[in-house]
Amino acid sequence: QTVGAPPSKVKASSLVAINQKDPSKVTKVFPFGQLKPGEQSFAPPKGGSDPENNMLYSQDLGMGKVAGIKLDPATGEMKTVFVVEDRTTCLVALVGPKDKRVMITSNQHYDVPFEPMMLALGTGFYKEQARWRDAATGRLIAESDLFEPMSINTLVTPGFGGRFYFPTAKGFITLQVMPARQ
Repeated sequence: QTVGAPPSKVKASSLVAINQKDPSKVTKVFPFGQLKPGEQSFAPPKGGSDPENNMLYSQDLGMGKVAGIKLDPATGEMKTVFVVEDRTTCLVALVGPKDKRVMITSNQHYDVPFEPMMLALGTGFYKEQARWRDAATGRLIAESDLFEPMSINTLVTPGFGGRFYFPTAKGFITLQVMPARQ
């Protein structure tokens, strides 16, 4: 994945695949499109991958989005399958069997309307939640309450017995997905 830190106001983040046998074969995809005036790309988490399903995942905090990309291993071609609105510095965690894979990331909610992203990250004046999504479609399955911000560039860590650990500057918050309240 390209465009990490510092943020870019010129070029959007992309994923690049290079053929190991023939490095002249290069494929690139911009899962969130190109930057529009006033936008910035900031992708410190970098991509995730699911080799069993030929899927790649990309997050761009600056654009406030997460994408699922299908990789054709025979040709190296990549196609964006879904894009969802999640503002995150969280690394992608994948759990579950191949045909029921779940992607876990986070979503930030800024406390001050129109607060610049870099200022919010520096001050910690925002809340964050864990989100569980269908890894093939991006469909939201579950989300946690809002908590203090996660540590930057960490992941909602899968644990024993269906628990997940949400790392913050003050320690870990233990989460467990439960049926919806009626």
